[in-house]
Amino acid sequence: MDYLFQNRSPLLNISLFASKRDTMNQHKIPKPKAYLDTSVISALFDDRNPERKSLTEHFFQTMGFYEIYLSEITVLEINRTQDIELLNKMKSVILLKFGQF
Repeated sequence: MDYLFQNRSPLLNISLFASKRDTMNQHKIPKPKAYLDTSVISALFDDRNPERKSLTEHFFQTMGFYEIYLSEITVLEINRTQDIELLNKMKSVILLKFGQF
């Protein structure tokens, strides 16, 4: 598996669209935290439930408003996906959104 974890923490903190200016601004309200488990990522590809897929797509479009966490367990679960096409889709989302897997 080729994923990286900072300080060997069980959660990988990924702040999307954050800049140095944001972290230096002491008066900025902190972003709400969101933990993505396997079901959130797989929902992007769930054609059986269009409403779930649509809501998840909307969430992914607004992820810049959140401090995102992805656990090692989530990565391991994704790697165990039997459907190779779904596995590759989920890996590509993580790489695209988070820059690592």
